[in-house]
Amino acid sequence: MEKETLLKFLKCETSAEEETAVLEWLEASPRHREELNGLDAAFSALVLHAPDAATTHRRRLFGSRPWGFRRVLRYAGAVAAMLVLMAGGSWLFVAQQVRSFSERMNSIEVPAGQRISMTLQDGTKVWLNAGTTLTYPAVFSHRDRRVVVSGEAMFDVAPDREHPFIVETYACDIEVLGTKFNVRAEESENLFSAALMRGNIKVSNRLSSGAGELIYMNPDDCVDLVDGHLTLSRIEDPAEYLWPEGIINLHSASFEELIDKFERAYGIRIVIQRKELPRIRCRGKIHVSEGIDHALNILRMNADFTYEHDYNRNEIYIR
Repeated sequence: MEKETLLKFLKCETSAEEETAVLEWLEASPRHREELNGLDAAFSALVLHAPDAATTHRRRLFGSRPWGFRRVLRYAGAVAAMLVLMAGGSWLFVAQQVRSFSERMNSIEVPAGQRISMTLQDGTKVWLNAGTTLTYPAVFSHRDRRVVVSGEAMFDVAPDREHPFIVETYACDIEVLGTKFNVRAEESENLFSAALMRGNIKVSNRLSSGAGELIYMNPDDCVDLVDGHLTLSRIEDPAEYLWPEGIINLHSASFEELIDKFERAYGIRIVIQRKELPRIRCRGKIHVSEGIDHALNILRMNADFTYEHDYNRNEIYIR
């Protein structure tokens, strides 16, 4: 069986005729199953996630016993295994396939009113807030692990000293080895901030006004972009970074800031139809799951305003 067809089978890209041919080939000899198992172990060590269909293939073919795809392999071990398994000229083919796959960039855009959590190929956990875009390679195959963020994201980075994790934004880059941090980068609002929960990170300014600026952050540090330059301070309220759990922090936020948070969290347009914004002093937190009307009624307990909810237009008017 041609290696190209087997690789397509592992990536769930075979036609019905090709899949039938592979199944018949597998049934013909136990050695064929071993060959497919070896090819899978080699290729899957560099692949982000197996599609559900691929899991279905394996359960049907091999039952529930563990095999190469589910094993966690170090890069050095994976390469060594591939050199052995792919002896006889096939290694070049697999390397070319992996290289083209690793150059593929994935992009996720989170719609308003939604949040997404995911795990990258290296084990790094990512939480994306509403309105955020994350761009990342299908495979981390270079000397560093590099992603691009526009919006707000939280990372719990898997340690790997030989492959630094780098988050690019329009304003600054963040380099880490293994840590948990929050980053928000909104180019349209000229806003950049980073907050460190665990570990250490390095923030480098890429804007022309502050090019070359470097700040090394320790736990509970936060960095903001002010007039094109980085400023370091301490986290004032850790509750501000509970958004991955669906919690909106009200403490010390202005009315306008809270309305912006509500629009993002609930995916709704809020129109302020009054000349002056209400003055507000709130404490506490709101669970997004309790709904926008609950959130606004909490604000009404602390500020003088009324509102109308147009459910057909998905808009709210503040008066």
